[in-house]
Amino acid sequence: MSLSAQKLRLKAMMRQNYQHLSSRELDFLNKNFLSMRKQAALFSGFLVVTVTNLVVPEDTGRSLKAVYFLVLWSALAAGMVVLVNTTCLNVWGPGLALRGQSSDSIVSAVNGLRAERPAVLSAFGLCIFCFELVAVAVSWMIMEESLALATTIIIILGMSYTTYCTQRMHARFRIDNLDKIRFENDLRELIEDAES
Repeated sequence: MSLSAQKLRLKAMMRQNYQHLSSRELDFLNKNFLSMRKQAALFSGFLVVTVTNLVVPEDTGRSLKAVYFLVLWSALAAGMVVLVNTTCLNVWGPGLALRGQSSDSIVSAVNGLRAERPAVLSAFGLCIFCFELVAVAVSWMIMEESLALATTIIIILGMSYTTYCTQRMHARFRIDNLDKIRFENDLRELIEDAES
């Protein structure tokens, strides 16, 4: 086999391996979005049940009602953002990867899904935060003050611990930008090295 044929074979193998890695990342991102979609649907279902079944007592103050309805609708809106965005991402991302015009369509799909993650995570976090605030508002509307105070403290402690754990896990599993593997750059360098 000639040297040029070996170079072509090597480049083809590198591209194939790169496509395989991109496919695995596409699958990883899709599973993450699917998980968030299911959880957001669960939260949204609880919120709809709250809206349809909770009878706000007549003696509830106007400001407490306002807080209740504002955080309830904010949580529901954020949950719907997560549901719609993750559904679109799970349909259109793999669609581009499988039916795109170029051989790099899978790379474009993976990069697009990566770029959309922060927006989805932010909406998901807002949904959870507002869901917790709905629970606080409900406790103040239907419970005695001492019990409402106790449940508020429990919810605040739970939110604080969740935030602490999230930050701890993020720090543990975080990959610095300098340490991230950039398959595109590595592939380009390997091809350039093979051609020289």
